[in-house]
Amino acid sequence: MPDGAEYAGSSAGASSSDEEEVEESQHWLVANLQHYGGDTPGIFLYIPFLMTLTTVWAVSHRLTTFFPLLDDPQELMQLQQTKFIEGIAVVIFGINLIVQSSGIFFEATPKKRILHSLVVFINLACCTTYAACALDVFPYFQTRGGLPTEFCRMFLWVNTTSIMILTIAALGGSANKNQLVPDWNLVLRTWMWDWTMFTSGAVYYYLGTTPVGNFFLMVVLFCLWRVFSNIGEMTAQSCKTAATSHEVGCLRGVEWLTYSLWSGFPVIHLLMRSGYIDHVEYELSIITIDIITKSVYSVVLLSSNLRVLDMFAIIREHQIH
Repeated sequence: MPDGAEYAGSSAGASSSDEEEVEESQHWLVANLQHYGGDTPGIFLYIPFLMTLTTVWAVSHRLTTFFPLLDDPQELMQLQQTKFIEGIAVVIFGINLIVQSSGIFFEATPKKRILHSLVVFINLACCTTYAACALDVFPYFQTRGGLPTEFCRMFLWVNTTSIMILTIAALGGSANKNQLVPDWNLVLRTWMWDWTMFTSGAVYYYLGTTPVGNFFLMVVLFCLWRVFSNIGEMTAQSCKTAATSHEVGCLRGVEWLTYSLWSGFPVIHLLMRSGYIDHVEYELSIITIDIITKSVYSVVLLSSNLRVLDMFAIIREHQIH
């Protein structure tokens, strides 16, 4: 029979073997996270988005003791009439989410998988936020003019427009093998103008048509013009490296659709401020144009041949190996 030393030796060997297996499994997990995180950053972006949205929810309920809540029964009844369009938005974004998820699993080129994951984030964030709005998870605050406002909708727009700008910058660039976008400085400058636009827009929405509010409206329109100017520059860079005229047409189509649809938001808001539409019509119009705006990227990625040179490179590499 083996003595105590042999038992100790065998147990020590077994423990060291177990430790090596645990270490190997940890390395495997880290390697897979790095692989899928590099190809699907949009899915990982949803985690901090959800954590921040939860923080916004907690803070908004804390602020109910400092800021007036909407207490007009007629306004509250009108807001309930818009819940059905928010439910429709949840369904549409959910369908887009499922369809775009297939692009992550079946797309051959890594860069297009990244694009699909960014659009997955847009749809996932919209689906979550509109579901929260439909279920009245967030309180309705009241502006100085008596209009209802939701922090969650503003938070959603800030996050999704940033990712939409990144998606526009990354749609082209087939010749850029080692980077997602050709000019990160341009993307960062566009984000800066975009965030300034939303901050100024929130101030204008709260103050209304006062002298200070009108000043912030001018700031919003100037920032929107700067965002459009930078988007035009991004598209021009992408067109220079496009492989086919069809790819150029898709890029230009996304550019002009972005101009048209994003311009609809301030137009609808000014129509409401001018009294041409009531708040129910405003909500229905804003949500409808938001659905169309964000669905454009899902349609473009599924129906267009973007990053053609990347696809050729993948096919050539597979043929060689």
